Amino acid sequence: MVHAGGETLRNDIEYGRGLAGPVAEVIREASVKPASRRKRCRQAVSQQITEQCIHSLQLLHFELIEQREYAGMRQDYCGENERYLVKNHPYQTPYGTVGRGEWLIVSHELTASLECKHQEGSGSVDEKLPYVVARCHNSAHRGLILVLGGRYWTDYPRGKAAVEWCRREAAAMDHLHRKRLVVCSTFDEFIKFAQGTWR
Repeated sequence: MVHAGGETLRNDIEYGRGLAGPVAEVIREASVKPASRRKRCRQAVSQQITEQCIHSLQLLHFELIEQREYAGMRQDYCGENERYLVKNHPYQTPYGTVGRGEWLIVSHELTASLECKHQEGSGSVDEKLPYVVARCHNSAHRGLILVLGGRYWTDYPRGKAAVEWCRREAAAMDHLHRKRLVVCSTFDEFIKFAQGTWR
């Protein structure tokens, strides 16, 4: 049993580290700070949005391949009927180091990284968007698709301002650097973009 506070709870948590099953999971969950739980929840939802995007692209005839397979292919040309989703692709970070992107979308129409961010209420996810923009600037690929999920981007003033800032950066980038940053403030926006780009 998990007791409320005090030495008993600490003992239970210590004891729970050696257990398995539902009881141990309850004990471990009780030891996690609320902020950590919220962060873990946001990451899980972002992963769900990413999986939905990937599934939608598979319906548009994209093929899943590994980075090592893509590395052996000719990367300066992609045939009209070739569409790939490359997992864990390397990219150069704004700091000059090598990072790993979750997915790279490769096609004759557009080659772009896929980045998904989720936020429901106030938080710090929007503070990561300048890094995403900088990453697009540095990318060796044509562009980056940013998919935002959660009410924060459509209902909160700061969230809406963050989306508008990204769109202004995208317009400037397209004009000056021939890079394409696609900003989708909802999953439905991504679906419309995908269907319009890869029919």
